[in-house]
Amino acid sequence: MLASSRSLLRRCWWFVSCLGFLSLPAAAQEPSPEPPPAASPRFGLGVRVAHGFPGDISSEETGLPRDLQGLVIAPQVDVSWFYSPHLSFGLHGQYGVGRYSRYCGDESCRGGVLRVGLGLQYQFTPERVWSAWVGAGVGYERHMMKERNLDQWGESRSSVWSGFELARAEVGVDLKLSEHFRVGPYVTGSAGTYLWRSTRAAPYMDRTESLDFALHFWVMPGVRLQARL
Repeated sequence: MLASSRSLLRRCWWFVSCLGFLSLPAAAQEPSPEPPPAASPRFGLGVRVAHGFPGDISSEETGLPRDLQGLVIAPQVDVSWFYSPHLSFGLHGQYGVGRYSRYCGDESCRGGVLRVGLGLQYQFTPERVWSAWVGAGVGYERHMMKERNLDQWGESRSSVWSGFELARAEVGVDLKLSEHFRVGPYVTGSAGTYLWRSTRAAPYMDRTESLDFALHFWVMPGVRLQARL
């Protein structure tokens, strides 16, 4: 009985060993599983620096002040949400330091332009090293200017123009530094209108008035650095 049990165990061990040996070539031929694809970025943070040039100005009463000749520097911050590697929705905020004419120099006139808005951007070939992109949006615009030493008494006057950025279009090219960072030049063009103006000449006058509809334009070339997370 003991001998027959040992013989049965040897046969079972031999059978299992044969099955394991036969399965080795099949296991060697099976391809190794591919790593899962990297997740597409969903969140983006961008930093821009631009220089602003105003378009034609119809009237100081309805458009930009005539003394405002452009923006010396206009930094901007973008926050984006990516629906896909190509399409994203974003919010932006920008403040540009004003550059004024020689009749209203740095000692007498200071101010700038504030913008906040939203828009869509489309990236054509995000997988390539160089990729072009376009964008469009709308927003709110505000220009603030303070004039000093208007007369011999040293009085000052501050004015604020408020309105809307009715349309904004931009185009740029990104250089892909890594999977998460891109940098490149861009240019933005916008059309807007100011609907209200507040004027304060302390301590005598504080007035807010409505303005007639009139368009003003901006062209802003610059550089953007974007991180995609």
